[in-house]
Amino acid sequence: MRIVSLSIVLLSLFAASAQEGKKEDQQQNRQKIPTTLAEAHAELERMLSPQVLAEIDALPSENDMIQYHMSLGLMIRNGWGLWGDSPLAKYMRELGFTHPDYMSGAILSTFWRKRHGQDVNLEELKAVAKKEAEADEIKDAGSRVVAQPDLRPNTILVLDDQSYVIGSRTWHGVYLLRKGTDGQWTCLPVEDLRDIVVW
Repeated sequence: MRIVSLSIVLLSLFAASAQEGKKEDQQQNRQKIPTTLAEAHAELERMLSPQVLAEIDALPSENDMIQYHMSLGLMIRNGWGLWGDSPLAKYMRELGFTHPDYMSGAILSTFWRKRHGQDVNLEELKAVAKKEAEADEIKDAGSRVVAQPDLRPNTILVLDDQSYVIGSRTWHGVYLLRKGTDGQWTCLPVEDLRDIVVW
């Protein structure tokens, strides 16, 4: 009986020790949310596989980092709290990057520059981000909603850029119809009524 009790106690201690080791491994593998650009670079070095780092090293230009906008860039924007008030978002705003897209773009561009032994040159990146933001504001100014939309089924709202927002019982949703520069019309679903203001 003593041997059985001793065996149970030893097995329990072994299982508890294994669980504790597993928790420590999970905590070490958890992503660290950086607070500065240098910490962001260090975290990218830590978390990216050697294969991805080699792909980045093989890119001829920092402009090619755009291919990571909807993958690694998305993870940076969402996982590191750039849409909110994370310390990194505050830090990037202090540097002059006002939108999470520009923040993640600056992080990725400077990461490429760092890996290629080039000067980070934040002033140049800030100037580019500022020009892009101004261009976006001008582009968005022509497509703001003229009146507060009442999007009941089968409602058509004409926007000031001559595109249309349609609420349709038949199509089960709300859609934006816009004529492109090539003269062709496109129909896009509106997932959220706030999206209309962006268009």
